[in-house]
Amino acid sequence: KSSLFATMYSEHYEGSGEAAVQLPPFCNNSGADVWTSAILHTLVKKNKFVRTLEVGLACGFSAASLAQTHASSAIKAVEAGNYGGDTDRRYVHYAIDPSQHASSAVDGVAPQSLHFNGTAVKVIDALELKDHFELLEEPSHAALPRLLQQLGPGSFDIIFIDGMHLYD
Repeated sequence: KSSLFATMYSEHYEGSGEAAVQLPPFCNNSGADVWTSAILHTLVKKNKFVRTLEVGLACGFSAASLAQTHASSAIKAVEAGNYGGDTDRRYVHYAIDPSQHASSAVDGVAPQSLHFNGTAVKVIDALELKDHFELLEEPSHAALPRLLQQLGPGSFDIIFIDGMHLYD
């Protein structure tokens, strides 16, 4: 996984003189893998999905892939004259993760066991994908009803849950 993202970062920063994001060692065994991210990318791209949701963020492998897919799709839509920047259906990937920056217990899970330290957010920032990414740092049982009320039923083209996120 790290080699895929090292490649992404080096391609992104090639010639810019900026340092690539250094992924912490725990990211080697965390979250969605490269193949999962590639499958999600293909699904979103081929089906022209506009809004995606993920429960659990970890190191941001799948989130970066999906946000990048949305960024590319938005550029193509603008070039084709099919996208006027409608903020209600903009190309965006939402992620729910109450532990991305946790400094206190989240639903009884100790913060030291949730050691992501904002890694996924740093990845998204480094790849300049903030315009196509929204992080909800609250448990899914709080975030999902709020998103449903805010965006309405059927707002997401695909929802990805990569594991048993009882605390997310």
